[in-house]
Amino acid sequence: MKGQIEFFQEIGYQVVEYRGYFGHTYYAKRVPPLNWAHQLKTKWLLKRPIASLTSYATVLLKRPD
Repeated sequence: MKGQIEFFQEIGYQVVEYRGYFGHTYYAKRVPPLNWAHQLKTKWLLKRPIASLTSYATVLLKRPD
């Protein structure tokens, strides 16, 4: 997200890659209808990613010499 990228740049890092991940299995056995809705949302987000809606993410940073 823009604010996070700016933060890393301000402390001297370059964001090489941001990879967001969508979805989890929290609802799989406990609440099947909610799990179904969550799966639909995840499929939609995979086609139209929105960084602020990721379940988690990895960020690859580089510090210039």
